[in-house]
Amino acid sequence: MAEKKSKNALKRSAAGLAGAFVMLVAASFTWLGKSLGWFSENRETGADGANVGVTVPDVTETLQYSYDGLAWTAVPEGFSFENLVPGDKVMLRLTMQNPSDSALLADVSFLAPDECEKPVSDGMYNYYLGSQIAVAAVDGGTVQVTADTRFLDISGFIAEGSDFGVLPEDADSLAPTDILLTEGVPLPAGGSAAVTVTLQFVNADFDQSVLKDFVTGGGVCFRRLDAAYSYQ
Repeated sequence: MAEKKSKNALKRSAAGLAGAFVMLVAASFTWLGKSLGWFSENRETGADGANVGVTVPDVTETLQYSYDGLAWTAVPEGFSFENLVPGDKVMLRLTMQNPSDSALLADVSFLAPDECEKPVSDGMYNYYLGSQIAVAAVDGGTVQVTADTRFLDISGFIAEGSDFGVLPEDADSLAPTDILLTEGVPLPAGGSAAVTVTLQFVNADFDQSVLKDFVTGGGVCFRRLDAAYSYQ
């Protein structure tokens, strides 16, 4: 009889240990799930809520141009301004589609790739089309440019006796730079947003006819609209 009681006690003890182990495993998975859930929910931020430089979801960008705001044409690689004449305006629109479940903010800039600006020459001076292309308006976000911002600022390099010619030896000092246009454009989760930039070939009060043969003279004026993204 004593032996039977001992066996029953051992069985109850083993059952109790098994139950405790199951509870421990369940608790561990519960803690692990909560912990991983916390990390998953906070993958975008640090403990103080600040961004920690994680990878932002891929955003689909579509770049288009229009002369009248009605008919739009896609230009995936960027836009060349060589076919404009003084007084012309053109609109560039960057549409951004956010496929993720996280709201984003976009900062939109004009990028100046290598060799995006090449002048024409009259044999004495160089003439840059980018010096005559100005940002007239930006629609979307918090605008960071002032009126009449030019692609290329030649104000400190205009040769004496010329209206907008630059001495060839100053070419290296006129490397075009990126231009931040607007910041903080809201891009909702699973939604889209667009930024439209209006540019104008400034109709100056001096003779710009040297730019008539800009393309045949080997000139280049090219820019891309691009966006950088962060989490809201």
